[in-house]
Order: sequence, then structure tokens, then C-alpha cells
Amino acid sequence: MPRIGVLLLLILAILAESTKDNSPVTNTYSEPLKPSKNITKRESGCPEGQQRQGSFCCLPCLPGERKKDDCKAHGDKLVCEPCQEGKEYTDKEHFSSTCRRCGICDGEHGVNMESLRIAQQPVTPDVKK
Repeated sequence: MPRIGVLLLLILAILAESTKDNSPVTNTYSEPLKPSKNITKRESGCPEGQQRQGSFCCLPCLPGERKKDDCKAHGDKLVCEPCQEGKEYTDKEHFSSTCRRCGICDGEHGVNMESLRIAQQPVTPDVKK
């Protein structure tokens, strides 16, 4: 007998689940809500490696620098300034106006921010004719 009770409860649970409303979420006018924009898609309209900053597509600051101001024309580099040597750093190209706080980049540990910035700049090969 107890097995029949468990079986009846299981059947009731299945029936209750199948009658749930699966209609889409609606607004107050009972129209289905549609996503207005794919928020994961970046729509800057800038070439690869650039980002819209203000009115223009700009190139990023180099490692060891932070953004001071937007660029002044399409394709120009942001106006950047050095991070505070021994206190802050950036290790990649970026578009941020802040540098990261540095706990180990002081004279005691021998890290020089200018050396880091120069070391991470792209090297252009000397072409001899």
C-alpha cells in the first residue's frame, strides 16, 4: 500500500509540472518582451586595436603609462603620462586612466618602471640596404 501512495504522489507531481505556464515574459500590455540589444557585442566601430575614447578611435597607452586625455584625431594615440615610478605600473597596452598599485616595484626589488616600459615596446628591426 505505501508504494501506491508514493506512486500517486509522483504522478501528481508530474501532472503539476506539465501544467505550469511556459509563456514568455510579458510587459504590462501583454506583448512578449524582446531583447533590444545584444549587450555582449562591442559596437565601437573602431579598427582592431583601437577603442572609442570621446569622439575618436584611439590607440592605447603603452605599458608604464596611463591615459591623461583622449586622442585628438582618429587613429592617434591617447594622450598618456607615465605611471609613478616605484608606486604604480601597467604591464600591457590599455585605455585606462589609472595605473595599478605596485607592492614590489620599488628600488629595493630593483624594478624600474621606465626600463619595463622600454622592454615591452615592440622592436622594429634594422633594415640595411
